[in-house]
Amino acid sequence: MAIVYKFIPLCVALLLVASTNNNANKLYADGIKLNNPLLLFNAASLGHSEAANTLFDLALGSKEELYWLNKLAHLGHVPAAIVMGHEAEKESLQKQYFTIAASQGNAEALFELSLLTDDTDKARQLLLYSAEKDYAPAVILYAKYIFEQDDKVASDDLQLWLSKGAKYDASLGVKYAKYLYQNGAKQEAITAFKVAAVKGSFKAKQYLEAVKGYSPVDVSAISNLESNNLGCLQNIQMLSTDLDTTVQAIKLSKQFKNDQRLKSLNICLESPVWLSSGSLECESDEQDIRQYCDLEKVIGQINHEVISNLIVILPRGKAYTQRGVMYLDKLDDYSVFVHELAHFAGFMDEYRLSAELAEYHCTQSVAPNIIFGEIDSSQGVDKLALWQKVQTDISGDAFSLEAESLSISPARTCENTDVVAYKPSAQITFLEHHDTNYIPPLYLELWRQQLISGEYKFNLKLGIGEN
Repeated sequence: MAIVYKFIPLCVALLLVASTNNNANKLYADGIKLNNPLLLFNAASLGHSEAANTLFDLALGSKEELYWLNKLAHLGHVPAAIVMGHEAEKESLQKQYFTIAASQGNAEALFELSLLTDDTDKARQLLLYSAEKDYAPAVILYAKYIFEQDDKVASDDLQLWLSKGAKYDASLGVKYAKYLYQNGAKQEAITAFKVAAVKGSFKAKQYLEAVKGYSPVDVSAISNLESNNLGCLQNIQMLSTDLDTTVQAIKLSKQFKNDQRLKSLNICLESPVWLSSGSLECESDEQDIRQYCDLEKVIGQINHEVISNLIVILPRGKAYTQRGVMYLDKLDDYSVFVHELAHFAGFMDEYRLSAELAEYHCTQSVAPNIIFGEIDSSQGVDKLALWQKVQTDISGDAFSLEAESLSISPARTCENTDVVAYKPSAQITFLEHHDTNYIPPLYLELWRQQLISGEYKFNLKLGIGEN
C-alpha cells in the first residue's frame, strides 16, 4: 500500500502538467486564431515557448510593443530582454534587462553588461564570456584589449585573439598579419594582409606591397645597388629600418613622384632600402627627442658619384636634417618630408628657432630664403637684388600663373636673438608651418638655382655641412 500512496502524488503532478500543457496549447491556439496578445502571453506564462516567440513578433512595431516586450522580458524571454535593454533610458533598467538575458548565456547581453559594469575585473570577465561565444563586437573589443596588453599576456593568447579579431575587423587583421610577420611567418602574414585588404584596409595593401616587394638586407648590400637616376641635381637614398618604416618610405616616394610642384627641381629618389635589424646603431639625444644613427658603414658602401643625400626613417623621433642626412619617423606627413627636403638645398626654417640654434644660424648661416640682419647690410642688399631679379623673371614668364609681387616681411627665425631676419613672402610658407603646403613660386626658383649652383651640396663621405 505504501507504494500506491507514493505513486498517487506523482500521478497528480503528471495530470497537472498535462492539464497545464493542454491549457497552454489551447491558449496559444486561441491567441493565434484571434490574434490576441493577452491569450499568447497567458500561454507564454505557462511555459509555451512558441507563444512567447509569436507574441514577440506580434508586439514588434505595434503601439503596445514596449508593454508586451517588458512582460515577456520578465518571463525570461531573451530577445525581448535584449530589445528592452536597448530601449531603456536609465542605466539601472538597462542592467536589469541585460542581466535577464545574460543569465541565460546570451552573448550580446554579456557584452552590453560588460560596458555597463563599473567593476573593471568583472567587466573584463563578462567581455571574455561574450567573446568566447564568438560575438563579433566582443571579440573585436577583447582582441584590442589583449593587443594593448602586449607585454603582459602570453604570446599564444595574443596570437589567438588577434586571429579571432581578424575575422571581423580589418584593423585587427593588419595587427595579426604584422604579428605573424614579426614572428617569422611571412607567407601566413601575406595571407592575413590579403584578407584585411579585402575587408577594406588600405593599410593592409601598403603592408602587402612592402613585404612582397622588399626584404631586409645588410648594409653591405648597398654597394651592389644600381641607379637609374642619372643626371639628377640631387639623388637621395631612402633607408628604412623595419616593416612600418618601409611602408612609410614607399608612401613618401610615391607622393614625391606625384608632386607636380617639385618637378622642375630635378630631384630623384632611389628605391628605398630596407636595412635588417641591428644594421644601424641609433641613440636619442638628451631630451629623447631626436634620434641619431651611426651611418659610417652606410656611407662607406654608397656610390658617392650618384648618391648626394640620405633619408633615414626610424620608428620614432623628431624630424630634422643634419650633415646631408634627413631623419624622419614612421608617422611624419609628406609635408614634413618636403619641409626637410628644402633644408638639403640650404633653406632655413621660418619659425622661431631655439635659442641655441638661432645663436648659430642667425650669425653664421647663409640661406636662400632669409636675410640675416638689416636689409641695407651688404648681405641684405645682395639678397634683395637676387629676390627681385628672380621675381621679375617669374612675373615675366607667360606660363607662370602663380606669379605674385615680392613682399619682404619679418621672419620669426631669429626671434630668440638680437638679430633681425626677413623673408621674401608675406604669407606663412611651408618653412614656417609645413602643413600649410604653401611653396611660393619664388622659393621654387631659388630652390632650383641653389641645386644647379651646388653651393649647398653636402659631402657625405667627409660629413661636411650641418643644418
